[in-house]
Amino acid sequence: MMKHVMRSCLLLVMLVCIVTGMGNAQVTSATVTGVISDHTGAVIGGTSVSLTNSNTGVVSKSTTNAQGVYRISGLIPGPYQESVAKNGFKSISKDQIALHAADIVELNFVLEVGSATETVTVTAGEPLIDTQSSSIGTVVEGRQIEEAPINGRNTMTLIGLTPGVVPGGSSQGDATATMTLPAQNVSLSKLF
Repeated sequence: MMKHVMRSCLLLVMLVCIVTGMGNAQVTSATVTGVISDHTGAVIGGTSVSLTNSNTGVVSKSTTNAQGVYRISGLIPGPYQESVAKNGFKSISKDQIALHAADIVELNFVLEVGSATETVTVTAGEPLIDTQSSSIGTVVEGRQIEEAPINGRNTMTLIGLTPGVVPGGSSQGDATATMTLPAQNVSLSKLF
């Protein structure tokens, strides 16, 4: 009897640890970081950097450190505009920055000498790539969920919408459903 109680308690503790670990792994905000320099490559400390959420108008601000590095965390996913300004240099503005949950995006800027009243607007550039993390993720839009042929309302099939995921197992009443990322040798399973 005592063994049964101890096993039950141990199983409960392990289950709680697993569930709380899964909850902590889910990040819902994004981060933007980068380095501000001049045309010679010298970093510029004390530069004002602001990100404005185009949907809400909320402004998040930062100032570069002595190494010219800035970091703005806790950003709600959505479209943003970034502005960079420093006395003695032309201001820079970049529109159409799309941030998703768990993104860590590096945006570096090169300031040109000039009046702060002059503004350089960047309308295109390289795609946003997460250079700070090796995590794999995708954003599944509501339209994709509505149009996906989810058989039996098994949410594990949504993982199959991620590029590179190979579905395996069964979602037809078996004990488990499995999705495998072969290149990374990672397997995701859900017990029902």
